[in-house]
Amino acid sequence: MGKQVIRSALDGVSIDVLWCQGAGDPERYAYALNLARQIAARAHEFHVGRVQLKPLPQATNVQHGYNVFRNLMRYDFPDEPQREVLLDIAAAFPDGNFLPERGVGAHGQKFHDYGSIFICEHGA
Repeated sequence: MGKQVIRSALDGVSIDVLWCQGAGDPERYAYALNLARQIAARAHEFHVGRVQLKPLPQATNVQHGYNVFRNLMRYDFPDEPQREVLLDIAAAFPDGNFLPERGVGAHGQKFHDYGSIFICEHGA
């Protein structure tokens, strides 16, 4: 259950779907995989390019600044397309109870045309 590329095209906003590892991991993984596949199937509708599925180990979540403990979506630039893409995906999948919010980048770097979706509480 490592990193998987679900869609490799570069014709839109790149999306990483990350599931929080730990208790309940199999259910979160199954939900994340299904969500990634559904987003990829509707990629042109959502203006999504690459869709990647990745684990988020507990230690990385806590010690490297992710600090994610619910289902949420992060974008780095509110005035760029990734914000609208994530808002559209959140609206299309209300069962995820996603909270789209501005992110903090990774390792001090912010990313254009990229959004993260975290599956950390919902597993069905």
